[in-house]
Amino acid sequence: DANFGKYLNTFLTSVCKTYEGDILWGTNFYAIRLAKENSAVNLKSPIFSRLNVIFNDTLSILNDEAIFEILPGHALKVGFSAIDWGYESALTYNYSLKKSPETYNWINIESKKELYFSNIEQGLYYFTIQAVGINGESKMLTFKLRFKPKWYETIYFKASVLLLLITFITSIVYLRFRTFKLDEKKLKELVEIQTVELKNDKALLEQTNFIINEQNAFKDTLIQEIHHRVKNNLQVISSIIDLQKRSMQNSEAKPHLENTQKRIETMSLIHEMLYKSDSCMKIQIKDYLENFIENITAFYTDRKLKIETNIENIEFEINTVISICLIASELISNSAKYAFKNTENPKISIYLYSRGPNLTYFGIEDNGIGFDDDKLLNSKTLGIKIISSLARKLNGELKFSGKNGAKFEIEFKNSSDV
Repeated sequence: DANFGKYLNTFLTSVCKTYEGDILWGTNFYAIRLAKENSAVNLKSPIFSRLNVIFNDTLSILNDEAIFEILPGHALKVGFSAIDWGYESALTYNYSLKKSPETYNWINIESKKELYFSNIEQGLYYFTIQAVGINGESKMLTFKLRFKPKWYETIYFKASVLLLLITFITSIVYLRFRTFKLDEKKLKELVEIQTVELKNDKALLEQTNFIINEQNAFKDTLIQEIHHRVKNNLQVISSIIDLQKRSMQNSEAKPHLENTQKRIETMSLIHEMLYKSDSCMKIQIKDYLENFIENITAFYTDRKLKIETNIENIEFEINTVISICLIASELISNSAKYAFKNTENPKISIYLYSRGPNLTYFGIEDNGIGFDDDKLLNSKTLGIKIISSLARKLNGELKFSGKNGAKFEIEFKNSSDV
């Protein structure tokens, strides 16, 4: 065994121990093999005398039982030789390197007796070398070679990376979950604080609203009381004027006192209706003005007036409502007194509607005898002065026409307070 794979020169005869363990004696014509069974056989087919590998400058002998492992990144050198007595120079070699032992992928290397392998994919391979003699006889030997994976291709590395990745992801998930929990806790605390603040604000708001409502109620009551007292005072003034009128002997002064008394009664009626209204700040004009006109025309039932109204339900401030009612009273009274001489069906039409954003049209016309526009323009009567003054108070422009009956128009802005 110490001379395994080496030639010995004994008695001018070449002796060699084969890979299978047989002893060979060379002659001039053929080789004699002494098999393990101690029988001598003439041998002519090729036989391998060596099959070894050199790895990291180390010589290793291959056998069919062992698995030779090659580290990643290293080259492998395989040496082999065979004997074909008398025709060794004619030997050719084929090799196959496959992962399956069942089939071969022969590659002819002619008479080369060494192979180099590098950058082979990891895994277990079956390396088969075939020697073919000149007579066509062949000999094959198969061995196992395991090319180890690179360090980053090993299952341990992949498992470690996977474990690190899982740990990393788990850590991130845990940190995010913990952050979420902390944020949730802070959010709950903030919600609780804000809830308490909202409850306090709500209580304060309710208290403030209660105080405001109480103040508004007191204010409404106070304003209603003022309207009531103004109405009473105006009625007292009207009564005084009535007493004065009865005691007067001058017949020319009586009509003036009657006109003044009617204006005072009109203002008293306005304040009485304001006193009875639900709101003391703003008034929905439609019902209020229609009721006021009905009360005013009640003074002239003997004239059989027909009143037509086209009044839009617009909300106005109290001062605006008072001005509109005073203008309506003055114009209705003038028409009832002076417009319908010889008019069979006297009619007065009142219009009030919106003509755009915050713009209101107010008009009163009759089918009476009309008037001279120039005379009215230069007139200095108290009635026209009152109407013009109230129109300016509404920030409106007064227009009139005496053709085909009297017609007065005012277009004004519906401001917050007039």
